[in-house]
Amino acid sequence: MERLFTSDGRPLVVRPATPPDAPQVIATVDAVCRERRYMMTDRFTPGPDWQEVLGLVPPSGWKLLLIAECEGRIVGWCRVFAETVSPFARHVADVGIGVIRPYREIGIGTHLLRQAIRSAKKARLEKLTATAFATNERALNLFIGRGFKVTGRRYRQFNLDGRYIDELMLERFL
Repeated sequence: MERLFTSDGRPLVVRPATPPDAPQVIATVDAVCRERRYMMTDRFTPGPDWQEVLGLVPPSGWKLLLIAECEGRIVGWCRVFAETVSPFARHVADVGIGVIRPYREIGIGTHLLRQAIRSAKKARLEKLTATAFATNERALNLFIGRGFKVTGRRYRQFNLDGRYIDELMLERFL
């Protein structure tokens, strides 16, 4: 396993999640959702894909949940869910990523996304997609910095406390 460090020198582990990680992963994702700035919901409820990667139900299709551990706790995640609905889009997967507040801006997201891209290539996927609020400069810089391109915009897609926010669609060919 490659030894990783945050940009400020702290040891970092990026690895696939296992079923015992589920409670801490759910709490970590929920913490970012509750900030109401980065996620498209204000609380986390694991849907079918999440239930699979957390080991709560049997898997179907290719999915990956990477977690980042720093200082003995899960501080971030990157999920990659391959298309399972259309048989014509099984070469595509959607990516979502998050890091809790005290651990942002120290390279954790970059490590997570880099590993997710490597894993998607090994799985012979051809394209990754993602979405982000147009106001989420941190996510946009991360995705664009790893080769994603903005391919579309949904104007006024979300209304957060009376303020409209556009949604950007991104993709990267592998």
